[in-house]
Amino acid sequence: MKGFPGLFFLLNFECIMYRHIYKLFAAFCLLMPFISPGQSREIDSLKALLAGKNMQDSSRVEALLMLGWDLSFFNTDSARIPLRQCILLAQKRNSDGQVGSGYAYIGSSYFNEDKFDSALYYYRLAEMHFLKDTTAEGRENVMVNRMSMGTVALQQNQYEEALGHYFKVISYLKNATAGDWPNLLTAYANVGLVYNDMKQFGKALEYHTRALEVFQKHPMDLKKKAQVQMFVALDLLNLRKFGRFTIAIDSAELIIKKLNAPYLNSSFYAIKGRYFNDIHDYRKAIAVCKKALGYAQTANQKFETANIFFQLGRSYFHLRDYAQSLRYLLPGLSIHKALKDRTRERISLNYIARAYYRDKNYKEAARYFEAYGKLSDSLHGSEIQIRINEIENRYQGKRKEDSILVLQKNNQLQQLALHKKQYQGLFIIIGASLLLAAGLLLYRNLRSKHRLLKQSEQLHEQQIAQLEKERQLIAAQSLMKGQEEERSRLAKDLHDGVGGLLSGVKLSLSNMKGNVFLSEENAKAVATIIGQLDSSIHELRRVSHNMMPEALIKFGLKEALENYCESIDQSGKLNVRLQTYGLEQRMEQDTEIILYRVVQELLNNVVKHADARQALVQLVREPDKFTLTVEDDGKGFDSSDPQHRKGAGLQNIQARAGYLNGIVDIRTRPGEGTSVTIEGTPG
Repeated sequence: MKGFPGLFFLLNFECIMYRHIYKLFAAFCLLMPFISPGQSREIDSLKALLAGKNMQDSSRVEALLMLGWDLSFFNTDSARIPLRQCILLAQKRNSDGQVGSGYAYIGSSYFNEDKFDSALYYYRLAEMHFLKDTTAEGRENVMVNRMSMGTVALQQNQYEEALGHYFKVISYLKNATAGDWPNLLTAYANVGLVYNDMKQFGKALEYHTRALEVFQKHPMDLKKKAQVQMFVALDLLNLRKFGRFTIAIDSAELIIKKLNAPYLNSSFYAIKGRYFNDIHDYRKAIAVCKKALGYAQTANQKFETANIFFQLGRSYFHLRDYAQSLRYLLPGLSIHKALKDRTRERISLNYIARAYYRDKNYKEAARYFEAYGKLSDSLHGSEIQIRINEIENRYQGKRKEDSILVLQKNNQLQQLALHKKQYQGLFIIIGASLLLAAGLLLYRNLRSKHRLLKQSEQLHEQQIAQLEKERQLIAAQSLMKGQEEERSRLAKDLHDGVGGLLSGVKLSLSNMKGNVFLSEENAKAVATIIGQLDSSIHELRRVSHNMMPEALIKFGLKEALENYCESIDQSGKLNVRLQTYGLEQRMEQDTEIILYRVVQELLNNVVKHADARQALVQLVREPDKFTLTVEDDGKGFDSSDPQHRKGAGLQNIQARAGYLNGIVDIRTRPGEGTSVTIEGTPG
């Protein structure tokens, strides 16, 4: 979109305005310019450009828009002067899109001053002009402008109105062109933030997950993907779903490690610090929060810095180191006051008062408890006023609806008198229509019978095709089961038969060496032979283990995967991290064997082809399904290349997944690693 920046949730942590943020903890802010009007230029350069007399009106309008936008970050009053000039010039040119952009920029300047009523007034003026622009750009401007109005409503705690704007945008964009996916992503993310502000964390997770799904369907910026992944992780943390949180934050970490972005690192470590605080591991919380603090200060993130100060103060408080706790809580409180974050200010005051009290500094404790009480009363009063305003708004809305109904009733009475005369003529037309309808019904009845007969034939053909598929699946399952049984038999024969024979030969040679006099040269030869037998026995056991791991049969899938991943890790070829959930009870042996083979095949592909340093294996079992994910940070590949689809490894994986009624989903791009997810039904 060109011309109108709107107000956009944070997908880039630069050029941000901290306002409505997650109540418990967040490093994400809601608002930022969507797309700047043209290339960013110095204010002085724009002023010099506008001083020229030979400039065309179209270029002058664009330059005035740029100047007004740039000034709005430093001096909002000065910003509105070129924007009003832009509007007058655009009106002369009958350019509704540029007039709307000018009004929208003025609205944004008032938003920067927290003058939300004025901001909303100008956003509405902007919408009147955007609606006249029938181009694709005009329609996009309408959508982004409505998201801006929704954001204003959110600042005023008018949650219903905010959601109304966002849902209208989502409804429109679902049927729009594929190029509108960034705006759809924005709307989903903003809805999630509204629900988070309302402490409906389950709904917040639902919409942030949808935002993440939009990323997965389109070419993506890794920074944006990491940020949305952290939104999802925070929602899970607020819901205290620590197992799923660990999976989400680890997925974000794989991406963040590739990027050199201090603001991403500060957010990541701050979230980890919050997690360790929530599970009462305060020493780990301190370690990761100090890492986060270094990154936040490097990126000059004031809100994040204050937030990390609070988390550090909280950790030291629970460790009963009250002096250290105050060392972080007090500067954090100063930043919260400067940013007018009254909710976090209130929580900090409570911790500070309690820290002074535990440290036996009763004078300071009393002072901060008093400040905490006053702010709590103020916030409580504000909440009551918000509820009163909501009731008043609903009452006024009901009155308007009632007035409309009265007008509609009067209009209906007038229309009835007019329609009475028309009904007599309609009776004649209706009679003729009934005769025609009877004929049509007879014709439709005959056509319906013919169509039902055809559908019955098609259904029969589908049933035959389904039975054939089931027959093929049973045959494939039987073949796979037979292969695994043969593997197991061969592994046992190799281990117990050939392995036993080799061990016997080794024992005989060892006894002979001790009982028979041999020359030094012959003794060395016998020792060499015994060493070679040791290597052969070891290799035989390795082959036997790969064919059918003993741990898999005796102890189950979890221990077999741990042994396999550890063996790869120890080889130095790849650093493998394994996470399993819900495997306390064993699955059917066939299912465990297939899942083990799939992991074996996928990691083997990573070692051979991916040129990766790290891999993550996650296996989550739920009552009615399982999810297996294998991710790596390797070189990836072009998934649209038919050569990759024909590979034997991929075909083996898809065949084994089919045995478990599973679906294979591969996400990869050159240079961005590979993620393979299989969802299926466990035995």
